[in-house]
Amino acid sequence: MRLGVRQAHIRVTARGIEPREIPLSEEPRLVLRDWVATRRGRSGVERTPALFLNRRGGRLSTRSVDTLVVRIGGIAGLEADAGQPITPHVLRQTFGHRLLANGSAPDRVAELMGHRSSDTARRYGAVRAGRPPDDVPG
Repeated sequence: MRLGVRQAHIRVTARGIEPREIPLSEEPRLVLRDWVATRRGRSGVERTPALFLNRRGGRLSTRSVDTLVVRIGGIAGLEADAGQPITPHVLRQTFGHRLLANGSAPDRVAELMGHRSSDTARRYGAVRAGRPPDDVPG
């Protein structure tokens, strides 16, 4: 992750996909900057480049991230379609949908989401029944 005064990018590495950098808006940039400063004060964290760590100081597993997103989504009262819990996959789909709904080019959406083809990204543009277009937050 690169955090600058005016801009920030987070590096995403997915299995089997070349790493990519995703730009962050001001609010998450400031929150992450504060988190990194807090994390630096903990012993043992200088050994890992991972942003979020488990209780033993190691990288969070995929399963741990899934569990945390579902738990925090429930605490916040968020639900996906048909009362299903919020999951990382639902958040990813919502990100793609909101980008397209707010005028982002399919090529840019594909780039940000790690798709090889803008055709794949266009699927997020299908209007979901009964849902108005959303704004992309900050």
